[in-house]
Amino acid sequence: MSLSSSISRPCAACKFLRRKCMDNCVFAPQFPPDQPERFASVHRVFGAGNVSKILQDIDISQRNHAVDTLVYEAETRLQNPVYGPVACIALLNETNQQIQHQLTLINRELSSYHCNFLSPNPMHPPLAEQQQEQVQREHQQQQQQMLEAQMIIMHEQQQRSTTMAGQQQMMMMHAQEQQPTQMLEGQMMIMHEQQEQPSQMIVRQQEIHGQHQPPGMLEVAAKQEQQQRSGNGAKRRLASS
Repeated sequence: MSLSSSISRPCAACKFLRRKCMDNCVFAPQFPPDQPERFASVHRVFGAGNVSKILQDIDISQRNHAVDTLVYEAETRLQNPVYGPVACIALLNETNQQIQHQLTLINRELSSYHCNFLSPNPMHPPLAEQQQEQVQREHQQQQQQMLEAQMIIMHEQQQRSTTMAGQQQMMMMHAQEQQPTQMLEGQMMIMHEQQEQPSQMIVRQQEIHGQHQPPGMLEVAAKQEQQQRSGNGAKRRLASS
């Protein structure tokens, strides 16, 4: 900016402050006349005196960068009076971290591809994937072994229940078969006792009273008793068969 132009047109700061722009004005190089909104934002947030002190304390080569920083912070503070540029800074830091993480992953993949390409052996999956596959196979084998053990236990229980049911059924059938035979034998014994009681009573009465029957009647009674015994023996043999 020439001397004549500086005299004719003051800088944006001097115009905003309504004062004469001098040759050694500290605002003139950073706030040209065609950008009055930059100084208005900085003056509203920081104040003209503070900005002048900041520019005078730093080197001339760093003043442009300092003014750009002040303008950006002032504009963000006007847009968000509570947080100001903190939200933008946090967003930029998060974006930077994501980019760094993606860059790290890409570098790892490139290094693995480079190593596999240079190695004479065929490509193998990473060690973590191999370990994961091995763990999955072991888990599947354990589940299969548990299932087989459960099947064996169930089969043994079924066999035991079947054997016990068969034994109980055989015992019931045997008991049912023996019941008629025992009942028939009991009835035969009762009948035999009933048949023997009259003859025994007659013999006892004869012994008591001293009565003696003729020989012919005794032989007839003995034959009848022998026939009854033979008949009872035949009935028993039929019942037992």
